[in-house]
Amino acid sequence: MTDGGSCDTTRARRFPVSGADAVDDVTRLLEVLDELQVLLASRAEPRWAAWIRRATDQIRRGDANGLDVLLAAFGGMGSLNDLVLDPANGNATDAADGATATSQVRLLASEAYRLASGIRRARDAG
Repeated sequence: MTDGGSCDTTRARRFPVSGADAVDDVTRLLEVLDELQVLLASRAEPRWAAWIRRATDQIRRGDANGLDVLLAAFGGMGSLNDLVLDPANGNATDAADGATATSQVRLLASEAYRLASGIRRARDAG
């Protein structure tokens, strides 16, 4: 997996946001991504924090490529799904801290994936 630059972001594709549910989903996605980015940055994970920030910035501008950048972080070897916060990795103070923080990352990442996938499906269907 690369640093997230593998997605073509040269041409901004807009995604339609119409209806209260769609607006709510985008708003909630941005909230989740902001929280995830702060958590990753606070845990000495600058690569993932930057990846999430890049996707968040694009989505906030209405650029559908941000959804693709975000979803590219999931799946495959070395993906965000594989991140473990642990003292051995230098991103947790002890095992309990690492387990708690890893659970937080997974919860937020799962919610972000669910929301982004739904928004992309709606965009592709419309």
